[in-house]
Amino acid sequence: MPNSTRLVAGIAALGAAGALLLPASPAAAATHCTAWGAMPAHVALHRDRTVVRLTLRGSSGCHNQRTDNGATATMVDPTGQREDMRWRHFGGVQSMTMYVNLAHSGRYQLRNGNVQVYDRSYERVPWSWTRTSMVVKRAAHFSNVAASGGVVSGRAFVYTKYGWSGYRGKRVYVLRRAAGSSSWHTLGSTRAAAHGVVRYRTATSSRYVYRMVLNATPSVWNARSAQVRG
Repeated sequence: MPNSTRLVAGIAALGAAGALLLPASPAAAATHCTAWGAMPAHVALHRDRTVVRLTLRGSSGCHNQRTDNGATATMVDPTGQREDMRWRHFGGVQSMTMYVNLAHSGRYQLRNGNVQVYDRSYERVPWSWTRTSMVVKRAAHFSNVAASGGVVSGRAFVYTKYGWSGYRGKRVYVLRRAAGSSSWHTLGSTRAAAHGVVRYRTATSSRYVYRMVLNATPSVWNARSAQVRG
């Protein structure tokens, strides 16, 4: 074999060997686990005690891993009072009981989460916690709504520690729409009297549909009555 041919062959062989000795490409970025406590965005207190279910959720990097005591977090109520939460695994549920005579209205935040997830090599998986929250208020509703004889009437109620009570003094708005239309028009407002009784004088007609509306307050949710034909 000519020297030039041997030289080319040797260089090719060296290149092939060098290719085999090159380091492997960098491994994919380490798995990351993002966790949070799923809960209802709004809670309406409408019985003596309301049970809220908090479920531990996580991104794909949180699953099919080893867990050690799952996760913990702190529920902080509107006054700053704290309650510890713990889940043993993703998908686990922590229940929180809210008593109407003790629960504070406002925003509750699930903070300071700590997730313990390990990969198959028992290395802790990088993690982060996403803060979630819910707003808690007392419920309100209407009953016995009617529209006839020039009066739109009904009763407004709010849930208290004594149960459903007449929402005395609350401003109630009366709305009307033409039958067959979806556009509402506010006729005016009045304040609920004793026992939540509402009476608003206006011309009533079977050509219209009526309803009552309560606006929300910092402690009570809004409410809409059933629709009634005049």
